[in-house]
Amino acid sequence: MSLVQRRLSSWGLLFAAAMIFRLLLLTAWYQSGQGTHLSADSVIYESIGQSLANDQGFSMAGHPTTRRVPVYPWALSVAIRFGVFPIGVQLLQVLAGSLTCLILVLIGRAFFSQRTAFVAGWILAFDYLLAKQCVYILPEILFILFFLTSLYFILRSRQFFSFRDFAIGGFFAALTVLTKEVMSLFYIGLLMILFLSTQRKKRCLGVAFIFLLAYIGGLMPWVIRNTQVQGQLSSLTGSSGLTFFLGNNPSVSRRLHGGDWIAGVDTDYPSDEQSPTTISAIEVDQEYFRLAIEFIQNNPQTFLGNSMIKILRLWYPFYSKTSLELKVITGSLYGMTLLLMLAGMYLSRKQWVELLPFYSLIAYLTLIHAVTIPGIRYRYPLMPFVILFSAVALERIYCHYGVKKGKMKPLQPQVQGDV
Repeated sequence: MSLVQRRLSSWGLLFAAAMIFRLLLLTAWYQSGQGTHLSADSVIYESIGQSLANDQGFSMAGHPTTRRVPVYPWALSVAIRFGVFPIGVQLLQVLAGSLTCLILVLIGRAFFSQRTAFVAGWILAFDYLLAKQCVYILPEILFILFFLTSLYFILRSRQFFSFRDFAIGGFFAALTVLTKEVMSLFYIGLLMILFLSTQRKKRCLGVAFIFLLAYIGGLMPWVIRNTQVQGQLSSLTGSSGLTFFLGNNPSVSRRLHGGDWIAGVDTDYPSDEQSPTTISAIEVDQEYFRLAIEFIQNNPQTFLGNSMIKILRLWYPFYSKTSLELKVITGSLYGMTLLLMLAGMYLSRKQWVELLPFYSLIAYLTLIHAVTIPGIRYRYPLMPFVILFSAVALERIYCHYGVKKGKMKPLQPQVQGDV
């Protein structure tokens, strides 16, 4: 077998294994009678998708909405039109989740050895919590695929700054933000990191301009649509202020719990006295934002204490409602992965400038959810990079104690960017 055939075989085997594992989880999900189960967030997405499928526009209860960004509801609407909802969406997510493993290998090869990259891909293929997310009608799986794809095109040419790669990266960045808007500011920070860490600053400015053209160009149609709906300049969604308020008000609970942020348990919705009386939905959301800022200014110690609890909840090892056996298995593997991640970060410390995008990503999402609302699924975009650093440590362990006790190899990228 030639080298090319062996490499194709390795990629195909990884993809097939990831697919089979996710299909088995989906089969078990249906056999348990949960196949068509929809969570509260899922119901919102399904409602918008149903409206789109019925040619009633991006609406809820007959009224245009800005509560969600459009990509995932559009995907649901296609499945609803063809009568394959929710199984069609779940199968799409199985495919997307499997492709994510391959994208992680591509990213890993650009920074570390090929063996490290494939180890990371195989760990991701069998990560239970991420694989299980394929069965839920929620946007995380498509979001992670688009996000990793955007990073791959941006970071693989970090030395040569390819205009083509940054244009493609901008396109996928727009898809990412139109699937979940939480990364909207991260890309701007990423461009700043690349600019500050390179000596080719003129070239970096050029590709950054191309990226922004593709990125902002992809977002503008949705911003224009929301502006027309609201009757005044609007952004990607109209609920960021409310989300900020739900994480910063006197009713916030400090319970340490694995799962989602639950209204009525972890926080209360605004009371009638707190609810703004302005007519504009944008002004209402701005008022919620103001109330949250006022609470933080008046209660700085409470805010910091709540933030620490929310960080712990974001990184919680397992869902509290799962069985004891599953808690032990997932918790043990997760704890081991975090320890290996820290070891991998230490072992790759000489590459810290190259790896700043990964460090900043972990810090960015942790901070966002520390000041808003946390939940285990909100950390999922970080897990591929946690796994990648873990693979760095595993490769070193293999080099020292494996069957082929080899000499330690430098952590050098295997693929360089295209000019």
